[in-house]
Amino acid sequence: MKTAKVLITLLVISFIVFNFIPVNVKAGPYDDWPYYIRVFVTENSGNDLVNYPLKIRIDWKPGMKPDFSDIRVSYINSTTLEESPTCYWIESSNEYDYADIWVLIPYLPANGTVELKIYYGNELAKSQSNYGCVFYVFEEDFSTDRTYAVEETVSFNVNTYVDLENKRYVIESAESGYWDAGSYVYVSENLTIPDYWNNCDLLFTVKYNYTYHVYNNLGKPKNRHIRFFIADNLAYDREYDSSGNYINVKTLDEFSITVNDVPSGNCSYKFGIYVPTSERQAEEWLHTYYIQIVVKPYANPAPSYGITYPQSPTYTPKPGKWTPK
Repeated sequence: MKTAKVLITLLVISFIVFNFIPVNVKAGPYDDWPYYIRVFVTENSGNDLVNYPLKIRIDWKPGMKPDFSDIRVSYINSTTLEESPTCYWIESSNEYDYADIWVLIPYLPANGTVELKIYYGNELAKSQSNYGCVFYVFEEDFSTDRTYAVEETVSFNVNTYVDLENKRYVIESAESGYWDAGSYVYVSENLTIPDYWNNCDLLFTVKYNYTYHVYNNLGKPKNRHIRFFIADNLAYDREYDSSGNYINVKTLDEFSITVNDVPSGNCSYKFGIYVPTSERQAEEWLHTYYIQIVVKPYANPAPSYGITYPQSPTYTPKPGKWTPK
């Protein structure tokens, strides 16, 4: 009987020791965030997707900051199971309710599924929402550089195509030059869409300065059109009144345009001045100060996703902590 009690005691001790030994748990990218949401993303178009931004709606949960500024997102490689941080951007949110976020998925295999984790619950965390990290943004800002060390000049008396890839550009008229009826002078650039994006939407934002100064002895000026073409399609048309004499206009304007369903490959755009009638003109300039192009790829049909909200808090401990097995 005494032997039996000893055996039972040893078994109990063994159970306690076995189940409460120190366990080295591999540190995650956000091991100071006590909770997370699991998101499973499935590819539906039959194509591998690379650096794909996906819009996800998540609900607010207790422990989460009301403005969702404490969230962090990680991507789990479906082959190696390695977990790594990935970019996100909060498009909109309602406090204590929900948030619409865009997440950058590094790789989504055709007809496959990958897992994302959205961490929350760190009171000290500040938002890392980053639009430019999620989407491909082509941007040139010339507003602080007025020297124009690299520029192209186009004479208005010819209709010239100039390829100015990744350069600032200025369209400048020849003094006392002559315009033919219906002349359109422009500069043009090409944007290359990667092959792994089948289609995408392009968001253009352009800031420009249009200046002209005419003299009475050169004839009465006519109205001008500032036009922006995308793949030879007119996307922006702004008319400037130049019907009087001795006009000196300096106008800083801007516009934004969204172009949908752009296929992969080259997409050209051009920007310039259109003159509807023949006339003489003294001085005229079109300076482009700022261009931004945001590329938003999409697949058809788009990836789908499912979200799991754990019923109890999930904690990822740091290495070396004692934890129940």
